[in-house]
Amino acid sequence: IGLLVMGLPIIQVLFEHGRFSLNDARATAIPLGGFAIGLAGLASVEILTRSFYAFRDSRMPVIISVGQFMFKIMLSLVLIDIASFWGPQWGMGTLAFSTSIAALLEAGILLWLLQQQRVGDMQLPKLGNFVGRVLLASLAMGVCVFALRGLLDVILVTTTEQSLGLGGTLLAIIKLLLEVFVGLFVYIRVARRLGIDELGPVKRVLDRLKLSWI
Repeated sequence: IGLLVMGLPIIQVLFEHGRFSLNDARATAIPLGGFAIGLAGLASVEILTRSFYAFRDSRMPVIISVGQFMFKIMLSLVLIDIASFWGPQWGMGTLAFSTSIAALLEAGILLWLLQQQRVGDMQLPKLGNFVGRVLLASLAMGVCVFALRGLLDVILVTTTEQSLGLGGTLLAIIKLLLEVFVGLFVYIRVARRLGIDELGPVKRVLDRLKLSWI
């Protein structure tokens, strides 16, 4: 969610220099958002496949991987024709989106098979509750950062010229830092209110930095 909301400012700071224009940054932000949707799935697959290998089962992950690859190709072919009407950047975005959906589906299937055939009670309801709370905190963060973006776009203007230049780059960095700080602040506060216990290490780091008020 953070990459979806802050994708354009990040790309501007890193790449909008020289021949890389504002239009290029906007075009790049679309596939970045498509890939961001599937980050959790891509990360989970790396762990879940190794779980099968630990049981000396290398056959099932390969079968699932081939299946998700075929699904990704078919979904890409369907969506790219629809998205091409809005421009090539949306075509690239559909390829990224298809990859993300396929990764989430692969992770879901691997997790289900691991629960049914290998491990048994993996406390999936508890895991689902945790994911739901993290998603809720992330959505709150995304909404606040998006609202802040609307305000900052009026005060620190970085989306009118095709090239940032030195002054525009400094403004873009300031905007990005403000959005990152607000995003982290909102996420941590909401997560603590929702009782996400996994924030314990983060709390200890904040205590050491004298930032426990966050």
